[in-house]
Amino acid sequence: MFHTGPMTPVEIGWRRPFTSSEANRLHAEAFDTRVFDDDEWDWVALVESNSLGWVTARLDGELVGFANVVTDGFVHAWLQDVMVHPTRQRTGIGIGLVNEVSARVRAAGCEWLHVDFDDDVADFYYRRCGFQPTNGGLLDLQSPIDDPPGAGVVTTRPAEEGDLDAIVALSATARARLAQLEPVCWRPHPRADANQRGWFGLLLNDPAHHLVVSIDGDDRIDGFIVARATDAPPVYDPGGRTCLIDDLVAPSPEGGTELIDAVRRWARTGGCTQLVVVTPTADPGRRALLGRSGLHPTSEWWTGPI
Repeated sequence: MFHTGPMTPVEIGWRRPFTSSEANRLHAEAFDTRVFDDDEWDWVALVESNSLGWVTARLDGELVGFANVVTDGFVHAWLQDVMVHPTRQRTGIGIGLVNEVSARVRAAGCEWLHVDFDDDVADFYYRRCGFQPTNGGLLDLQSPIDDPPGAGVVTTRPAEEGDLDAIVALSATARARLAQLEPVCWRPHPRADANQRGWFGLLLNDPAHHLVVSIDGDDRIDGFIVARATDAPPVYDPGGRTCLIDDLVAPSPEGGTELIDAVRRWARTGGCTQLVVVTPTADPGRRALLGRSGLHPTSEWWTGPI
């Protein structure tokens, strides 16, 4: 038991009774969906037959938090269905749920606890709960087998003046996502779009820079990459010049790889012998893409207030 306020005890319990109706109401509130019928989503039957256990959080008897955990029965456990009622979020209930799950799966002999989540809660899992970024994958089993996502050919070409609106729009979306991962370091400037459009316009005619776009099957721009060739600092000798990737918005793993390969080909002609990319620590998708492209981490940027 812990308190969200001076007189508000919250009861956190492992494998304690709950009803499917309670879980469906909480799920609808937490994820802004319709309330499923118990016949559609029988939580109790599902967790009792498939889960290592579950954690409930109750406030004055009301179910205000829930987390489910499944396991391979040996080494791995997976945290699923973590939800807290919107009126009780940011009060410590979510951390209480995760901490209880962690303690229980550790006691069961598991070595690793896995979780996946949307970008808007990355800070909660990484900073508040102690999870670390790692590679992962997701396969949409409802997609047609004969036409899976990403099956088309990815094409790239050097950017042109008429591409700038699309590039700036893609960049704005990427900045918003970065701001969720690190709201201070990656906070967008009020004139970010205008400033970046002017900057990208200059790059089109700058031989030291290379701006490349990727094109989808409908001939629309769905990604881009910005690279520049530069000399290494005089205290290092990597064997040639360095190609620094300033910006990368990838439509898919395949598209990202093609963009990086396009930059590699350009960089070789300018005498570059290595690629350098700065990427957010809390972005496992980007890190996985760079790993597939033959890059490896060599350093990290750490930020903090002064």
